[in-house]
Amino acid sequence: MRNYCNHEFVTIESRRTPISVRRRKQCKLCEARITTHEVSADFFEQAQQNQVVVDKLRMLISFEVLCKSCMHNVDGACSFDLPEYNTIDANDCNLFDGNH
Repeated sequence: MRNYCNHEFVTIESRRTPISVRRRKQCKLCEARITTHEVSADFFEQAQQNQVVVDKLRMLISFEVLCKSCMHNVDGACSFDLPEYNTIDANDCNLFDGNH
């Protein structure tokens, strides 16, 4: 394994944890150490799916903030009665004006 120092690393210690195998590795030349965690393919796939959900939630939250900062937001609703208010499609709103 090659890392930031571009030398070969060797495993000096391995430990099982409840969700991974923790390995301490050390460079043969400069003796720099790193820690890696190896997880199962199922765990990795689930983590990726969770990240997709988190990314979608972040996007939804940002659109909600976008609508709330628009000058056409009146009493928690779009003054143009757009159905896209506080949805993902609000990102493309051509009426957005944040100058208020």
